[in-house]
Amino acid sequence: MSSVKITQIGILCGTLLLIVLLLFGSKTPSSVREHASETASVDGALDQAVAKVQGSKPMEGIIALRDISKAHPENIRAHWHLAEFSIMSGQLEKAESRLHQVIKLDKSEKWLPAYTLLGDVLNRQEKYAEAIEALETFVSLSDNNAAKQEARLRMEEIKKHL
Repeated sequence: MSSVKITQIGILCGTLLLIVLLLFGSKTPSSVREHASETASVDGALDQAVAKVQGSKPMEGIIALRDISKAHPENIRAHWHLAEFSIMSGQLEKAESRLHQVIKLDKSEKWLPAYTLLGDVLNRQEKYAEAIEALETFVSLSDNNAAKQEARLRMEEIKKHL
């Protein structure tokens, strides 16, 4: 057999192997697939926990949310929902702590409403200067003019207490 034929057969076999690998091989690394799967699983668990809190099993839902926040301390949604439910139950100190955690974890500024909610919580605790500071931070970061105007109005009301 000539060396040209051997080279052609080698190239053909290599090409076939490459095609097989591309067709049947994983296009996404397993670590990425596992992370996506875990994120979906955590999101599903969060949704179920919130539904329980809003439904007929509130304590079971709160316990599930707490468990999720302990197992996944970087999960902003878990802290956000715990803050909301703390406010609903009048546990303002817990809500304050959880909102600070949301703000600390939020690198994308997707959770800017945490500043306005924190301002409200601080105001209700008569921590007026801190409430104004939270609202000022919101105003400086937000692009939403209507929300910024609302925050400014809240600040004016809070300033009356100083």
